[in-house]
Amino acid sequence: MASIHRKEKSPYWFCAFYLPDGRRTLRSTGTSDRRKARDICNVWERASRDAKEGRLTEARARDTIATIYQIAHQEQLPQSTTKC
Repeated sequence: MASIHRKEKSPYWFCAFYLPDGRRTLRSTGTSDRRKARDICNVWERASRDAKEGRLTEARARDTIATIYQIAHQEQLPQSTTKC
């Protein structure tokens, strides 16, 4: 189960979760808002679990990034394409 923590002298919350290979990691959420940090942490944990089970496709990875961006910025991630 993922959890959030604060490091000394850092204004940001950190997310502790397991990577698909089983190692535990601690990553900065880049936010000092506890609720946003918790939401970001949950998204990372879900993506890691999907990757471990072989369900993390390119589209799902992009969706994960878009979800984190939306949590952090309260707006949709801008999308662009090179297709005509």
